[in-house]
Amino acid sequence: MNVAGVILAVGPEPIIRGLRRPPRPRASGLADAALAAGLSEVVVVVDDERRLAEVPEGATILLDGGESQASALRAAVDWCNREQHEAMVIATLDLPLPGDDLMLDAAMWTTLATNNIGPLVEITSIGRASGLIYVAAELWPTLPLDGAVTSQLSGRIGYLRNLEVRAAEGDSPAESPK
Repeated sequence: MNVAGVILAVGPEPIIRGLRRPPRPRASGLADAALAAGLSEVVVVVDDERRLAEVPEGATILLDGGESQASALRAAVDWCNREQHEAMVIATLDLPLPGDDLMLDAAMWTTLATNNIGPLVEITSIGRASGLIYVAAELWPTLPLDGAVTSQLSGRIGYLRNLEVRAAEGDSPAESPK
């Protein structure tokens, strides 16, 4: 399947800090995970030219001056339509709840990109949303035009399916309707 990874790198930029790696911008870590997942294309939408240096080689960069996640998502949808992608796996710079950051795990991107449980799927762990969301092209015309993307997508109960994974294993997903 022709699936694009999309990182909406707009708004405040959190820094990833860990004991085993140097601090780095969150957009860079997300793009690295998406690239490692082997998706058809990785698209990073930025709202400021100063962020261009944070994007790893191999990713497509889109500059969007709309200053919102929804505007950045519209730019990504337009691009993905032109490139004839069939779906997107979307991540924002929003930090997850405390615990494992599944958005930084390439296996989670792959698991979500290859799911077959519905047109709108979010990875969850222990019932908590990860912020990593799969959206099939058939839903792109209905995407939000303003506001925070992940909360609006997660609120589409009629379409949304949760793909529950164990953070430590990541290879045994189970469908869980919201």
